[in-house]
Amino acid sequence: MNQPLQKNSTAVWALTKLVLLESWRGRSGRFLFLALIAIQLIASLVTEMAVTESLELRITTSAFLYRLSLIFALGVSMIASVVREHESGFVYVLLAHPISRMHYVLGRMFGYGLTAGLAALSVMLVMAIWVPVEHWQALLIWTSSLWLELMVSGAAALFFALGLRNMVGSMVMWLAFYILARVLDVARAMAASPIGQDPNSLQVLVGQWAFQAMGWVIPPLGTFTRAEWLLGNVVPAPEMCLILAGWALLYSAICVVAAAIDFYRHEI
Repeated sequence: MNQPLQKNSTAVWALTKLVLLESWRGRSGRFLFLALIAIQLIASLVTEMAVTESLELRITTSAFLYRLSLIFALGVSMIASVVREHESGFVYVLLAHPISRMHYVLGRMFGYGLTAGLAALSVMLVMAIWVPVEHWQALLIWTSSLWLELMVSGAAALFFALGLRNMVGSMVMWLAFYILARVLDVARAMAASPIGQDPNSLQVLVGQWAFQAMGWVIPPLGTFTRAEWLLGNVVPAPEMCLILAGWALLYSAICVVAAAIDFYRHEI
């Protein structure tokens, strides 16, 4: 009874190692190393122009740039790899072996998750140099939130790449999804308190209902990985951390399942 499970886990692990090897050969490791250095140089330049609170400015600037660069770099890497494998026909070579489409999706997602975890851990080690020791717990929460946000972003990138199989289209849809997820909380707050409009008008109510509905299908990434956490002023409560983790893992799982269903739907 354990033989099918063992074969499934072996296939997924083999594909996971393939993704990790692809990330290394694709110079992701060297990009990460250069990004760690370049962002610190930019933060140093910004800090030199600050009159007061230079350390706080360095920490928040570095946190923002690390978050932005990892989201963009790993998301583009996921989309480019999937689209390239389909255009070159390599995915068909994989599926000619005793590997199912679900194995392919899980292997690529697990490989991406490990890559994202290593990237987030590298950022944490660099940020630990500047973040005061008494705020290291907040740094750990921030790093965990960064990894969760990367997982959501990567799962969405996988879904769009497998569904569209086009680099430009997948990138546009993925960027639109991420930007909307980042500004959704702000948009909902603005819709709830309109300025210069009747709050009871049909247009305002429809806008409020629309943004409320989006909140059920789009993760609130604006509440993830906040730079002010590293300053120790505003740190999320344990209950909030569990809610964010549950949201991220659930949405990642939904995207992975949806990507697998869409992958099975396409003929090969």
